[in-house]
Amino acid sequence: AGLQDAPAALRASAETASPQEWLTVIGLVLLNGAMYYTYLQFSWVILMRVSVVTHAVGNSMRRPVVLICNVLYFQNEISAVNAMGICLAFSGVVLYTRAKS
Repeated sequence: AGLQDAPAALRASAETASPQEWLTVIGLVLLNGAMYYTYLQFSWVILMRVSVVTHAVGNSMRRPVVLICNVLYFQNEISAVNAMGICLAFSGVVLYTRAKS
């Protein structure tokens, strides 16, 4: 069980998938592509309006925000190290904001 078994598992899933499941997967892939394209466009527009450092700091907050949403929505537990990392990321943004103003 691992990465080497992935092609066989995908092939088996593809053979047993119903047309409705195929349409769902194709729709989700297209939606994912459209959302990523939108994210890149917004990122480009924001980059044109703020400094590169500000953009990088804002962009680095994506992962902690996604982790927090994951914990809140799915009720997943996080380790103490993960919680400290999230707090460190938010602290860095607060310090950057204070230093900039």
